[in-house]
Parts: sequence; structure tokens; C-alpha cells
Amino acid sequence: MAALGINIVSIFIYSLLFLVVYLIINKFLSGPLLSILEKRRLAIDSGLQQAEAAAKERENISKEKEAILAAAKKEAQQAFTASKKDAEAEKAKYMEKAKKEADAIVFKANERLEVERKKLQDDYRVKLEAQAVAIAKEVYQIDKVSIDKKLIDQAINQL
Repeated sequence: MAALGINIVSIFIYSLLFLVVYLIINKFLSGPLLSILEKRRLAIDSGLQQAEAAAKERENISKEKEAILAAAKKEAQQAFTASKKDAEAEKAKYMEKAKKEADAIVFKANERLEVERKKLQDDYRVKLEAQAVAIAKEVYQIDKVSIDKKLIDQAINQL
């Protein structure tokens, strides 16, 4: 083997040195390196679990938010409906009050009209009676005419 440039003692020494370096690295470096890698793997696993938990929590919060919004919308709709009913009731109440006031005004106006109508009728009757007496005096040429009041009233009522 000497012709190939290989020395058995050198190979043995190199093999022995390689074994010593391997044992030293295995004893002093491989333990801490594997420990660091294991910690890193655990940290990554923990991060993934936290991410999954956060995603589930976010989904639950989203569902809860939707439920709260739906409840708030329903409550707002109910409040709106109740307010609308109250407003319509108030409107009906005020309309009824206004109608009663208008009816009272119309009733008072009708009463005043009736009083005025009777007053005008009485004035008309007095003037008509006076004219009828004057016409009878002229037609019959009598100074004092005795005309029955009933006949005058009947004639006026026929008009």
C-alpha cells in the first residue's frame, strides 16, 4: 500500500482522532444542539396551537358579535314599532280632540245661526205685519184696521 501512498498507521491515527472528535462533539455539542432544536420545535408547536386557539376565539367572537347585532337590530325594530304605535295613538288622540273641538265650534256656530235666524224672522215678521197693516189701510182706506194676528202669521208662514 506504500506504493499508493497510503500509510496504515496514519489511517489508524486519523480514524482514532475522528472517533475522539466525534465523541467530544456528540457529548458536548449534540446535547445542547438537540435541546435547542427541541425547544424550537416546542415553541413552534405552541405557536401553532395558540394560532388555532386565536382563530377559534376570533370565530366565536364573530358569531357572538353577529348575535349581538341581530339582537340589537331586533330590539331597535321593536322600539321603532312601539314608538310608531305610540305616535299613531297620540295622533288618534289629538285627532279625536280636534274633532270634538271642531264639533263644539260648529255646534256653537249653529246655535248662533239659529238665534240670528230667529231674530231675523222676528224682525221680518214685525216689518211684514207693519207693511200688511199699511197695505190693508191703503186698500180698504180705513184708518184703523182690525186685522187678526193669526191670519197675518199664517200668511207669513206660507211665504
